Amino acid sequence: MSELQFAKQYLTTLDAKATKYQPDHVFDPKTFETRVPYTLPKFPHPPYPEPPKTSTAAEPAPGSTRTTDTEQASINLTLKSSRNPNMTLTLSSLSSSTPISEIKSSIQKHLGGPSVLPDVSKIKILHNKKPIPSSKVTLGDAFAGTETEGQSDVTLSVMVMGGAPDPPPQGAATETPSAAPATSSGPESEKAAVEAATGGSQTDELDDGFWSDLESFLEQRLKSPGKAKTLARTFRAASSAT
Repeated sequence: MSELQFAKQYLTTLDAKATKYQPDHVFDPKTFETRVPYTLPKFPHPPYPEPPKTSTAAEPAPGSTRTTDTEQASINLTLKSSRNPNMTLTLSSLSSSTPISEIKSSIQKHLGGPSVLPDVSKIKILHNKKPIPSSKVTLGDAFAGTETEGQSDVTLSVMVMGGAPDPPPQGAATETPSAAPATSSGPESEKAAVEAATGGSQTDELDDGFWSDLESFLEQRLKSPGKAKTLARTFRAASSAT
């Protein structure tokens, strides 16, 4: 038997045997070996390091309250508004537990009180160009998770819905009526009365700068340099005649 005939006979024998199981093939349960899932052996100790032990903080003394570093740090708060109203208010030595409502009350008092701004809810405090939501009760809640957290000097913007007048000047001196000067009768008193009514002495002359400004104003309004120059000369001649 040659090698070629042996190879053909061997392949014919292999073709006669089934190489694949049919979809409806059923194994004999008596001879079929069940497959048991393989599980890895357990290590005697965890392969990862044990977590560090946390030390318990000392309990505060009876009657005292525990304060964090954020609450202990004082905050100097500057509130600014560029228009309606134009104001700048500085609040010093605030804590992170200061309520937002207390800051709004300070703004209301700075603007003139409830008579000027009766509704405090119209005051909006902006942090990073966004209004602080009502869910943020204190300054610590508003600054938590932002770059402002932990800073001692903070500047916030203020917006009043519907606008509000500018705050009254602080420490403005009130004018008290002074005693009226004694008036004298005669020509001198009449001359003084005329000067007070006309805004000065009649002998005062207007300088060249005034007439130059008047001519420029007339030229801007009339859009005609010739007419502006003529009117300025007429006004100057009439003023000199009086």
